[in-house]
Formats: sequence, structure tokens, C-alpha cells
Amino acid sequence: MVEVNVNQSFSELLTHMRNELEKIKQKMSTAALNLDLESLDLNRNIAESMSTIIESVISSQKSWNNYSLIGVDNDSFTKKEAVEDRTTWEELDGTIRVITRRKNSNKPYSNVIPKVLFIKIAEVADEFVNKNGHVKTSDVVSALDDTIHKNSGYSSESSINIPVYASFKVLYLTGYLVRESASKYLRNKEVSLVDIINTTDTRNRVTFEEAIKKLILAGKHDMATGLENWKAKKGSSQGFDGSVIGEKGELYTQFGPEMREIIWPNRFKLN
Repeated sequence: MVEVNVNQSFSELLTHMRNELEKIKQKMSTAALNLDLESLDLNRNIAESMSTIIESVISSQKSWNNYSLIGVDNDSFTKKEAVEDRTTWEELDGTIRVITRRKNSNKPYSNVIPKVLFIKIAEVADEFVNKNGHVKTSDVVSALDDTIHKNSGYSSESSINIPVYASFKVLYLTGYLVRESASKYLRNKEVSLVDIINTTDTRNRVTFEEAIKKLILAGKHDMATGLENWKAKKGSSQGFDGSVIGEKGELYTQFGPEMREIIWPNRFKLN
């Protein structure tokens, strides 16, 4: 029997669904510009239905995670203690908004994290897993203390850990992290950083041509040429983002993080 990674399947499904939703939103924009009210209403209804279905899939992914924890070895950890069961999230204007329902209450609270900081937290979590075999939220808080101060509104000593805690909820729900125990997490190697970016990003898609233009405008003609050469060698521009973003990618290896910071500044360029 072929082994299937359910979390990855959820993530891929959500990515495709959000892409389709984005197409409908583009049709709505076109209809609005053309004053085509009939088309605008039709596509608005479709978008609302799609959004409802997407929320349902996100809820199903949460439920799956809560009942398929891998390698839990801490007897004090129980499913009812999983805060992720009370958490949802959304991508909004270059940020990740994490909404958590309080225990014994329907009243939620939310935390908003810049997308670029969220991605950095995911990368550092991966580094700790590679070094120690697991990662704790406290590890990442210590490593990114100064970065969190500079790139979020959580700058006090009492709140500096909030972006990491909130990000770990999303990374768990999207399958990037899995629990080893109540306080330790492992990396799900079948879900890549590119998967997480695509899952949490429904806006500002950058085409290959736009990437080339950004590099040229930044005066990085060597990078633009390298990207063109990569396409010529592969015979297609498909997958160029993975080669630029992933630290094991061919273009990342050649040019380092600067190329992805130029192409996706809102995702990767920290202060």
C-alpha cells in the first residue's frame, strides 16, 4: 500500500482551493471595473461559498492533527490540552493572524505576526531540529529575541514569546511541525518551507517574469542571468520559487538569501 502523508495532502488541497478562490476574486475585480453587476454578484456568491468550504477543510485538518499525533511520549500530554484544537488562522495583508478560543469560553483572542517573521521562525525551528533532533518554543525565542523586537509589536519582555507561540500553532496545524511531547516538536520533512509559504500566502504571487524584473531593477543582473539560465536548463520556469527559497535549492545555493529577499521582500527581508 502506498503511504500517504495526510497533512501534506491537506496543505496541497488548501493551496489549490485558495488559488481557485483568488481566480474568482480576480473575476470580481474585473466585473467591478467593467460595472458588470450581474457577474460581480455571481462571483461574489461563488467566493463566499468557496471561503466556507476552505474553512471546513481547515477545521478537518485540525481535527486530523488532534487525533493522529505521532510519537507522543509524555504521559501528561492529552488531546484535550492541545491549544491548536481551539485555534484558527488566516493570511491577511502580509501578516498571519492567529485566532485562539479561550478555555471554557467562546471568546477568542488574536495575535498578528508579520509574514516575514513567521517564515523566519519556521526556518529557525528547522535549524534546531537538525541540530538537536527536536525544537522547543523557548529555543526559538532565545535565538530570535532581537529579531522579534525589531520586526513586531511584541517588544516587551512579557510578550516577546507570543510571535513564536502563535507561529508554532500555525506550523503545527499546517503539518510543518509535529509533537514529540508536550513541549518538544519535530519537523515533518514531507512538508517543505515552500509548502508552508504557499499554504499561508494567497496574495502577491510572483511570476517568473516579475522575478526577473525585480532582480534587474535591483541591479542584480547576475542573479537575473542565473535565473534565466536555470529556466533554460530545466526547460520550464515551473518550480523556480522552490529553487530560490529552499536552502538546498540550486539558486539559493548559488546566490544565498539575497535573491529571495529581493523577489519576496515582504516574506523574507527582516530589519
